[in-house]
Amino acid sequence: MKSIIIILLVLSTSCCIQVKNRPNEVTIMSWNVQNLFDGVDNGQEYPEFSVSSGKWSRQLYELRLKNLVKIIEFNDPDIIGLQEIEGLSVLEDFSSRLKGYSYMVSTSSPGAIQLGLLSKYPIKRTGILKTYNGDRLLRPILEVSLDIDGNELIIMNNHWKSKVGSFSEHLRLKSSSVLKKRLEELKDKEVLILGDFNENYNEYQRVYKSFDTGLMYNNMGKGITVTDGILGKNELYTPWPKSTFKGSYKYKGQWETIDNFFLNSKLLDKESFYFNSFIVDNRDFLFDKSGNIKKWYTDFKIGFSDHLPIILTLRSEGIKTNLE
Repeated sequence: MKSIIIILLVLSTSCCIQVKNRPNEVTIMSWNVQNLFDGVDNGQEYPEFSVSSGKWSRQLYELRLKNLVKIIEFNDPDIIGLQEIEGLSVLEDFSSRLKGYSYMVSTSSPGAIQLGLLSKYPIKRTGILKTYNGDRLLRPILEVSLDIDGNELIIMNNHWKSKVGSFSEHLRLKSSSVLKKRLEELKDKEVLILGDFNENYNEYQRVYKSFDTGLMYNNMGKGITVTDGILGKNELYTPWPKSTFKGSYKYKGQWETIDNFFLNSKLLDKESFYFNSFIVDNRDFLFDKSGNIKKWYTDFKIGFSDHLPIILTLRSEGIKTNLE
């Protein structure tokens, strides 16, 4: 079985994609879209998304797509990293409803949910970083190299194991270790890491430094060291500490920063791409009357996702306004 599937929908020479009136910027969105399954059974779905059981349907899927497309269109990112999609079919359906996303790639790993990426810029190459716990294959990391007007930008899409107290931390440390090793190999490249890491940027402090976590804020340990200051060797920059946003996900009424962007040192030196801004799409209609994120409810046929999308922009003097 192939570990990765890629489809390239090539533009005709007469077509021109308008990236937007933001010269010299590339906008990237990362969004966990909460178990987005299509309307066709393939045997891998969670039970609540089985079409044959009557719990899910093409009509419900189309409604979900419509709601999610509305959010993506408003933000108009150039690149979209998605978590919790069923696979390539979902990306194709997004592409047919959105303008300009001619390049896409999806993982095809064991399990019901996959990682995906949509791009207005050409994909140069793709790769899969496999993660194991003993003989057990964990969620992979999707690596995509993009050609942005002759400049290479590498994006790594992540969806680490969800929390079950400290008992699952060793699994996130496995993912962290694989990512750390790959980043060392790519230390001379411009790399943007994104996704749902299922732990806060300051998780180590939140657990009172009682055990090493996959993300180690301003501390050295088994996990990846992240900071909002000057980067040391093998450290990554996180925009969350200097952000005015409280989080992108709520757990038991508390904001969490489990969705994140991490930048390596090459994205801070202003040689090609460099960090410009970070926001969370937290418009009022994405929340219910109680202030909770308006996640998708199948029974009521309303909502978007249990995560808010996060958006980061990079600047470069070498990026064109249009893709031709």
